[in-house]
Amino acid sequence: ENVTILQKDQLAQIGLEVGDEFNCYLEKSIGNDINYTLNIANVYKYCPRFYVQEPREGTVFRFTAIVNYSLIDDLAYSKFTIRGDMLVKVDPNYDITEVAEAIEIKLGRSVDDVGSLMKTFGDSLRNTMLYGSLNTLFLSSMIITIAAITLMIYIQSLENEMELTLLKTIGMSPKQLFSMFTIEAITLVLFGSVLGFFVGLFSVSMFLEILTLDNIIPPDRVIFQPGQIILAFGILFIISISSAAITSWIIFRKDTIKGIKNI
Repeated sequence: ENVTILQKDQLAQIGLEVGDEFNCYLEKSIGNDINYTLNIANVYKYCPRFYVQEPREGTVFRFTAIVNYSLIDDLAYSKFTIRGDMLVKVDPNYDITEVAEAIEIKLGRSVDDVGSLMKTFGDSLRNTMLYGSLNTLFLSSMIITIAAITLMIYIQSLENEMELTLLKTIGMSPKQLFSMFTIEAITLVLFGSVLGFFVGLFSVSMFLEILTLDNIIPPDRVIFQPGQIILAFGILFIISISSAAITSWIIFRKDTIKGIKNI
């Protein structure tokens, strides 16, 4: 029976729905195209091995269709392009990773499981390298941004040295000067942290899209651990605030000495 199940987002590009006919031309050999009609029985949003990336607008459409086994020879370009995977559906009462490990031990060969592939720190070397690179890219963007903001604070404090001397001369206490400078530093560092956070997210999404091309797990199914991001953000923010406070103290002491000499 010529029925198929197509990916929902891919099917929406050509305006077809469940129950419609899907007409396609297949190149069975060079210069020999045949017309094939499939009845759309249903659609799917996600399925391992079949969904690899969000469809993109363009002149070329890519469809991942699920068909009956009897149609494989008719639809394939040649027998040499056919390869098979065995998908195992696990009962909700069992852990997917544990079942995969049991199959690995029984068959003596590697088995991929969706549970591990969706996690940031999977057991495979590929996952470790992939998401380790993503985390490094994210943290690097935040560190560079906060370092730039901290440097800007230092330069600005040097430029405002005469202003700080004037404020002390007219009676502002050292505590008030220190508080004013630290509040200004906190504002700048907070802005830099937020900016670095969004720059990091943009970089990660772009990097993730490249590295997960033709992967069996789509990017939107990947599980990130938000606790690690919050911890990294908090540590960097505390370090940057501390550096700003130390910088303000150094500049204040330097300016105090100059003010005393001027008086």
